Amino acid sequence: MIRRSERLIAKGYYHLDKDSNSRETDISYHENTVRPYKRRSGSKATSSRDAGTTSQTLASVGQPDKAASVDHRSSTFYSGRMKKACAVLILLSFLFLSVWWFHPFVASFFSLLAPAVPISPPLPNDIPVNSPGKVQPSMETSYIPAEPDPDAVSAAVYTQMERLLVDMQLKQKLLLEEIKQNVQTDIQDINAQLKEVVSDSRLNLKEEVSVLQKLILDSQGEIQSAAASMKLKIEILEDRNVKLSEDLLSIKATPPPVPPPDNSSRPVQRLTPELEQDMKWFNARMQEHEAIRSSQGTDCVHPRADRMPDFALESQGGSVISSRCSETYSRSAFLTFFGFRLLYPSEGPRTVIQGHPMLLPGKCWAFYGGQGTLLISLSHPVSITHVTLDHVPRYNTPTGHIDSAPKDFEVFGMNNENEAGTLLGRFTYDQNGEPTQTFELPSPSDIHHFVKLRVLTNWGQDEYTCLYRFRVHGKMA
Repeated sequence: MIRRSERLIAKGYYHLDKDSNSRETDISYHENTVRPYKRRSGSKATSSRDAGTTSQTLASVGQPDKAASVDHRSSTFYSGRMKKACAVLILLSFLFLSVWWFHPFVASFFSLLAPAVPISPPLPNDIPVNSPGKVQPSMETSYIPAEPDPDAVSAAVYTQMERLLVDMQLKQKLLLEEIKQNVQTDIQDINAQLKEVVSDSRLNLKEEVSVLQKLILDSQGEIQSAAASMKLKIEILEDRNVKLSEDLLSIKATPPPVPPPDNSSRPVQRLTPELEQDMKWFNARMQEHEAIRSSQGTDCVHPRADRMPDFALESQGGSVISSRCSETYSRSAFLTFFGFRLLYPSEGPRTVIQGHPMLLPGKCWAFYGGQGTLLISLSHPVSITHVTLDHVPRYNTPTGHIDSAPKDFEVFGMNNENEAGTLLGRFTYDQNGEPTQTFELPSPSDIHHFVKLRVLTNWGQDEYTCLYRFRVHGKMA
């Protein structure tokens, strides 16, 4: 039984015919095994050498017919390889010729700046084809195609360009139609959305209008009720006015009352000792006051300073330059809580020019020691003629003395708060005189915008000095 490899049979190592089968029946599979042959790609010499080796091996084994079949198969194998190589060479040469032939047409086509399809050249008809049993000796010969007609090429290019233009026009029309359709659909959608928005806005406006109408109706009702109540009140007031006028007429018509009876005959009740002492003190004060009034004349009722304008008054436009004033004296707290001070009196330099109609004890500006400075910005530029210093009277103080009142003081006129100023006069406040004392300058001063009061001494208080009021009089520029 003959055992052969199907792979070797498929590759042509065995010649399948009846003679070979009959001859090889006597050969066993294990006797004189044939070496496996490697197929090598190379020249014809290698193939002949391989064929010689195969024939020698077969001859040594003693099978001449089998060696002949092997030579036939190798020759057919190498003839197929040569055919493939020749076909590859022919294709390469054809590509080279086609590139060389199409080069001028491609250049002219790109010069026109228009796309076009390259025209395929006519294929050559006389391409040599290898016979199945022969090997192509050489590939030096090549086919040279004929030159094309330029008119035909230009006509073909023109027709191709016309086709392209027609296609582009058709595409543009299609695109325009699509765009129109899209725009129409968008417009329809926008219109629908606008209609929805308009309907919603109308509904909202209607609701707001209804709410406003309700509010207006409510407010009208409230106004009407308020007007009715006002009318009632007016009527009530008119009735009261009528009644009061009637009462007034009746009072005028009534006769005067009868005088009370004389009670002088009745005995006078005696006062207590405390009341008698208080009456003695009051009578003494009244006598002192009457003596002062008689010495001063009728002007005591209305001091001279009250009949002249005060250009330092704060309500008229005057002000205090706090940065150029002395430090305010801080008294002890008059309200404490478990020894902690809670409340202090707050009387600053502004108290001197605020013009209180009544001087109360303690309602003053106090500064440390017996010397201090007060700078006032006048309400108008003034030619100063008089100055007035006010202090609480002695009979209004608990001790009956005014030791904290200023004694000697100076007045300076200034046009700038930073300058030294011009001395206008030096004066002395009399503690036994009137509470309001006016001092006349030796001569009217020039026009000044600021006045500085400098206190030099007081009437014996070493801890502090009190200023109740200071006035500046003169003629406005």
